[in-house]
Amino acid sequence: MNIYFKLLIVHFFAFFIISCKGNQKNDNGFSDSTSIVKEEIKGQLSKTDQIDFIKSFYTKYLRDLNEHTNTCVLREYLSEELIKVLNKLDYNAIIDAQDYDKFDLNTLKVSKTKNTDIYRVSFINMSKEVLTDVKIVSRGNSFIITELTNDQYTIPTDFNESTSINEDEFTYYLFKYRTKPENPRTALIYRIEYIDNDIVVINMDSHNDSFEYELLQKKSQNDVELYYKKNTGIKEYTGDISKPLMRIYKKGDDFYAISPLIEDGKEVKLKEEE
Repeated sequence: MNIYFKLLIVHFFAFFIISCKGNQKNDNGFSDSTSIVKEEIKGQLSKTDQIDFIKSFYTKYLRDLNEHTNTCVLREYLSEELIKVLNKLDYNAIIDAQDYDKFDLNTLKVSKTKNTDIYRVSFINMSKEVLTDVKIVSRGNSFIITELTNDQYTIPTDFNESTSINEDEFTYYLFKYRTKPENPRTALIYRIEYIDNDIVVINMDSHNDSFEYELLQKKSQNDVELYYKKNTGIKEYTGDISKPLMRIYKKGDDFYAISPLIEDGKEVKLKEEE
């Protein structure tokens, strides 16, 4: 009995050692079950992190639109190429709209798609569901959004060299416009000054009033839209900053503008100065 017992012990340990070796990665490249589980967990965590990253961006961005704040830093979430194209479009491609109402952040959802690293973002704007596919890639220890696809375009892919915006068409340095020139005391004098490709400053001086605002310009193939960025004078702007404060366009060789700040939104011809 003692010999049989010893043999039983030997067989047990031999079976245990063979089983362990079978689950380890050997020279022929077989992986053990523990490694496979770890890789699956790592993949799931990566996708969860990507979803959290996208949801964090849209939450901050939509909240900024709701509260007229500017806490969402685009360069922390979007690639430089994507930002460059977004700034030139004549609509807000992040929300796939020109107009919007206050967003209910409870409707914001981010879900997986069949494509790796592409996620579906959905939320409600003005009683309609907005759907945008977001492409995300790794950047260092975090991620970056490189592409947005909505009903109209894939951005920035659809805005390559052949469809690029004519930068020279709306390049200008200084415009002036003066109302009621027959009466100097009641005249309003406007100056629209080009600072760089992104920034324009508009100011107005009169006998009793003045303002100066820094505006963000977004160029398209047909015009330039100027959006409020910040107050650089004394008088604060209290209007709707989601809509452009001014639209500048050309008729032949002449520049025209429409703005709620000038002549109650009527079309005016601008005088270009050097």
